[in-house]
Amino acid sequence: MNYGIKELNDELIIETNLKNFSQSKHNILSAMIEINDLYVLSKQNVASVFKDDVRNYLNSNDIIFTPDFISKGTTGLEFNFNFQIAQKSKEIVIKSFSSINKSNLSTFLFAWDDIMHVREKLTKKEVEAIAIINDIDKEVKTEYLDALKSKNANYILWSEKDDEKNTRKLKRVV
Repeated sequence: MNYGIKELNDELIIETNLKNFSQSKHNILSAMIEINDLYVLSKQNVASVFKDDVRNYLNSNDIIFTPDFISKGTTGLEFNFNFQIAQKSKEIVIKSFSSINKSNLSTFLFAWDDIMHVREKLTKKEVEAIAIINDIDKEVKTEYLDALKSKNANYILWSEKDDEKNTRKLKRVV
C-alpha cells in the first residue's frame, strides 16, 4: 500500500514517532481518501483503474513520465502525484481523478500550492499542475473546474483527452 500504510486484521495502521507524527497523519488521511476514490468504482462496470488508463494514454502519446511522484512542500509534508513529466524548462505534476469531489479537489489544490514554489526553486523550472478528470458517464461540476483555474492548475477532461489542445498541454515545451 502507498504512503507507508500497512494493513493488519482489516485495519490500516502506520507506525510513527512524535517527530514524524504530522507527516504520518497526513499519509494515513491521504490513503483513506484514495481508498474512498476506489470505493466509487464499481467492479462490474470498470475494466481498469482510471490511473492505469491515464498511464496508457501517456504511453500512447510517447510522453515520458515518472509514476507515483512524491514531492515535499513548504509545510514540510510530502505529497504524492500520479505522474510527473520533466521537460527542459518545465515540470508538470499530474493527478488523475476517477471521480472528482470537493474533498479530493481541495486536497489536490493544497498539495499543488504547497509544492509549486519548492519545486520551482529546486529545479529552476516553471512547474504546472494538471488534473486529468474522468467525466465519462458523469458530470463534472463547473465550480470544480473554476476552482482549478483560480489556482492556476490546468485540467483535461477524459472525454476530450484526444483533442489537440489537451495533448499540447502535456507535450508543450516552454
